[in-house]
Amino acid sequence: MTQDLPPPQGPLVGLKVLDLGVLIAGPLVGCYLGDMGADVVKVERPTGDPSRATGRHVEGVSLIWKYIGRNKRSISIDFGVEEGRQLVLDLAASADILIENFRPGTLEKWGLGWDALHAVNPRLVMARISGFGQTGPYARRSGFGTVAESMAGFTNLNGWPEGPPTLSPIALADTAAAMAATIAVLAALHRRDATGEGEQVDISLIEPLFSYFGPQFVDYCQFGEEPKRVGNRLDFASPRGAYVCKDGKWLALSGATQITAGNIFRAIGRTELLDDPRFATNAARMKNADAVDEAIQQWASTLPRAEALDRLYETGAPVGPVYGMQDILDDPHFQERSVHVEVPDPELGAIRLPNIFARFMNAPGAIRFAGRPVNADRVSVLADWLGRDAEGRP
Repeated sequence: MTQDLPPPQGPLVGLKVLDLGVLIAGPLVGCYLGDMGADVVKVERPTGDPSRATGRHVEGVSLIWKYIGRNKRSISIDFGVEEGRQLVLDLAASADILIENFRPGTLEKWGLGWDALHAVNPRLVMARISGFGQTGPYARRSGFGTVAESMAGFTNLNGWPEGPPTLSPIALADTAAAMAATIAVLAALHRRDATGEGEQVDISLIEPLFSYFGPQFVDYCQFGEEPKRVGNRLDFASPRGAYVCKDGKWLALSGATQITAGNIFRAIGRTELLDDPRFATNAARMKNADAVDEAIQQWASTLPRAEALDRLYETGAPVGPVYGMQDILDDPHFQERSVHVEVPDPELGAIRLPNIFARFMNAPGAIRFAGRPVNADRVSVLADWLGRDAEGRP
């Protein structure tokens, strides 16, 4: 490990990960594994990962890259020449996990498909993320998150009843696929450790996100009724929504159970609603959701948000403020739990990043460093993984 980088920490210390991914879904898997202590080596083409040219830049450095390149050492390799291909195979022979998210067939074209990798490392777990998966009639199509969100059912359900299907403003499908792939490769590692046999894990951008819509899909298959866009509501709970307060700030709440609905009605001073047949059960409230929302909104509009929240908190109602980014930075609970952390960086001085989302009591992970310059760690990677110098010599 290069001396100017903090050593790995977390439950995955000792695990070697070769990250061949580009842009978001594949590289995010490397991020999550690196956050938990794995030694992640990011393999880039000589021009660098496309994320380096994406989003806003500070002093010529992509902020997205700083986030998605975190906890990874960088080495650049030209896959298109025999020397580069062989170096990838040599690194794969030392790896526990290899991540890629090229269009199916691309690695095979370079002689780096599953058969070639499995031959040099039968214990290797290979995570393959693509738009539509490695098989099926759409496998060779180009598939980005926007397409996946649309075909998984999300876009059609997102938005207001009177509005159009609405795309997500975040990389939703990519993140869902990365989470699913991380779970899958760790499961494959468990089996490998028991059997000695590696695994090829096939993840599409569509299927993990589609699984989020299980209840809607099951309902449709049973009743044949296409789910509708419902804005801020849920089709199985009332009250549920976002409400604007007297000072123009918003809060959001949900009352899916009878107890939580009662807590909300007590907080707004409308306990009589629980004795009204229109609101006495969740099923009844769903049929009268407009009236429920009107009662809550009328109350919220008479109070500044801080006071409205306090009254709801007092009854145990599940409620929270609708936050912007500055609110997240300022919140004392988020600060105490280090939901975001400042990371020293040789290019930018320091950068604040979202912290890791899993907390381990005995082996805590950490964001040790942000995305590195292209090929910054060639010497240490070749030395640590292969016992070679920067030119690849033993």
